[in-house]
Amino acid sequence: SVVLGANAAGECAVESEATKLAPCMEAAQNANAPVSTGCCNAVHKFSTDPACLCSVMLSKTAKAAGIDPAVAISIP
Repeated sequence: SVVLGANAAGECAVESEATKLAPCMEAAQNANAPVSTGCCNAVHKFSTDPACLCSVMLSKTAKAAGIDPAVAISIP
């Protein structure tokens, strides 16, 4: 699904953006898991579009993958 108003182009392709966060899977499910360099790099790419990152974390795709938004938001 596409979330309108999420970035400069006005769209956030949640499913495709979610795949970019694959290196964060363990850290987004378990607050005690180490955060990998790959995860940090993936999250950093969203620094110019935090609304899209939030849309991804709250999406059905993330929920189906077992992502805990409260844990995911704590990734530095």
